[in-house]
Amino acid sequence: MGDSMPLCQDQDTVTGDSMPQCLDQEPLTGDSMSLCQDQETVIGDSMPQCLDQETVMGDSMQPCQDQEPVMGACDGDSIPLCHDQETLMGDSMPPYQDQETVMGDSMQPCQDQEPVMGDSMPQCQDQEPVMGDSMPLCQDQETVMGDSMPRCLDQETVMGDSMQQCQDQEPVMGDSMPWCLNLEPVMDDSMPLCQDQEPVMGDSMPQCQDLEPVMGDSMPLCRDQEPVMVTAYLSVMIRRL
Repeated sequence: MGDSMPLCQDQDTVTGDSMPQCLDQEPLTGDSMSLCQDQETVIGDSMPQCLDQETVMGDSMQPCQDQEPVMGACDGDSIPLCHDQETLMGDSMPPYQDQETVMGDSMQPCQDQEPVMGDSMPQCQDQEPVMGDSMPLCQDQETVMGDSMPRCLDQETVMGDSMQQCQDQEPVMGDSMPWCLNLEPVMDDSMPLCQDQEPVMGDSMPQCQDLEPVMGDSMPLCRDQEPVMVTAYLSVMIRRL
């Protein structure tokens, strides 16, 4: 990992520089946009994403091993996708295996209900909140508000300066990127809308998974567990927000 990418597993959330969040088992945070839900990780500076206990990291396109690397027409130049339980990391990415966290130069590891505090990147495993200088973390019906990154899990709504509201169990808000999980996202004029449990929004990469993304004026369309990402979309979104 680099200086701004904490890693956690097993019902843990580790927040990054601006607004990562995750639910259940496998969050991997990137510089400004991470989202995972139930063994699914969507990450990276340049849009890696993977399904089913897999993390694919690297500067642009690290490969992943074991059973199902997928590079489809929907994938861009720098969007690796893989399936199944193998992690392959790049030059600056530490690997992790089965509820073990391996951290980089400035990131402390912790295991099994032990919070560890580092200079700028605390992380912990198993239902422990960890607070850093600018990174609030909450789990299990607890709301934590920080300077630029409020977020919460499990039926808690956290609103920021320019946040939209989403309904039904899991709103997650960032400074400039509202999104929500589970059935009913309510989006801004410039946000793509996906239905059925998994909208994912990043600074410059709208993508959705599972069955029915509904896209805006310039959004890519994908169906049935295939991510579609755009590298140059949200300049308009960021200006509007």
